[in-house]
Amino acid sequence: MKRNAGIITSKTAEYGILEFHPSLVNILTENLLLNLLLILLFWTIMPLPYLFWKYLQIKSTNYILTS
Repeated sequence: MKRNAGIITSKTAEYGILEFHPSLVNILTENLLLNLLLILLFWTIMPLPYLFWKYLQIKSTNYILTS
C-alpha cells in the first residue's frame, strides 16, 4: 500500500460479498405507536373535507311542497 498525503491507496479492487436491504417489519415496529397514531390521524382527518362538503350540500338544499 502507498500513502500519499493522507490518502491510502491499494492495488486490490474491492468487491461486494453480500448485499441486503433493511427490513420493513423492523422499520414499522421501531415506532409502532407513532405509526399507529399517524394511521389513525390520517383516517380521521382525511374524511373531514368530504363531510364538510356533504354538510354544506344538505344545509343549502331546500324543498318546497306545493299543491
